[in-house]
Amino acid sequence: MSGGRMASGLRPKRVTNLRHLQRHVALLIVLLGGALHCFAQSGGPPPPAAIEYNERAWKEFSSDAGGFTVLMPGTPTSTVEGVDTALGKIPQVHFTLETGTAAYLVNYADFPVSSDDPARVSRALDAGRDTMLAEQPGTKLLSEKEIVLDGHPGREWVFRDDPNVLIVRAYFVKGRLYNLLIGASYNVAFNSGRPSADPRDRTDLFERISAKFLDSFKLTGGALGEVDRYLAREKVMGKAEGNPPGGVFEAGILQGRVRSLPQPAYPPIAKAARATGSVTVKVVVDEEGKVVAAQAASGHPLLQHAAVEAARQAQFAPTLLGGKPVKVVGTITYNFVGN
Repeated sequence: MSGGRMASGLRPKRVTNLRHLQRHVALLIVLLGGALHCFAQSGGPPPPAAIEYNERAWKEFSSDAGGFTVLMPGTPTSTVEGVDTALGKIPQVHFTLETGTAAYLVNYADFPVSSDDPARVSRALDAGRDTMLAEQPGTKLLSEKEIVLDGHPGREWVFRDDPNVLIVRAYFVKGRLYNLLIGASYNVAFNSGRPSADPRDRTDLFERISAKFLDSFKLTGGALGEVDRYLAREKVMGKAEGNPPGGVFEAGILQGRVRSLPQPAYPPIAKAARATGSVTVKVVVDEEGKVVAAQAASGHPLLQHAAVEAARQAQFAPTLLGGKPVKVVGTITYNFVGN
């Protein structure tokens, strides 16, 4: 691992995975920064009729598949692309919006690296930042700070990427890397309108819109794990003996207990990316056989939301223990086959 020692008991394979994550962090930052050359204005004072001044223009945008909500002054455009890495093709999902005043972007990508250990994630973000700066000599780092979202580690950077100023926030959440970016020209961002400006000397407009956008980002149940949160509320998994009222029992694979199993739709965005394969969904089934919580356990990220939504509609035969129906947690699997 760059600049660090191998932790005791850490297997080399996981170190290799984290190295690829470090490199991919750099790639994502380069892509985010480069996008602003297409969006942000190149000069002039902040437009007096900026749409951002209109409170009604700000709307909550949500992505069920992405597991987040965020405020934007308009509706973003979504795109998906796959990036070839040593870990295979990793899909990136982008949501972009350009207003003429600033550019906004939310991006996420999923990695087969689930550790949220702050020290390891910090090293990955450090390496990504350093690699990006080395490969993009025209980009300057103006400021940096560590941040946290719902206990998940992250980083905020302010970059100068002529003729723009970029604020990037990155969070690593259970194998998913989220990036948020807002960018504008010097004249929009800094009171002096100069590249050498103190990054804290922001215009009222840029200060307001950057805070409103970046601070509004929230994780939803799709990212945090609905089943995990449900089981946490139950306090303890049920046991065959001494089970507390309302306890939940492990049931393994539930396919054989299905009464009704609606099939998921093939999402257009997944079809465009030619995403196929199996998706396993973890569910909690109540005493009547209804699904009360569901979350993706494995499978292609672009297919997971459709599988989870289908799983919520499934019906199962009640599970009996000592003649009495009980709640259970188990898995069901869906197979997506491309045309």
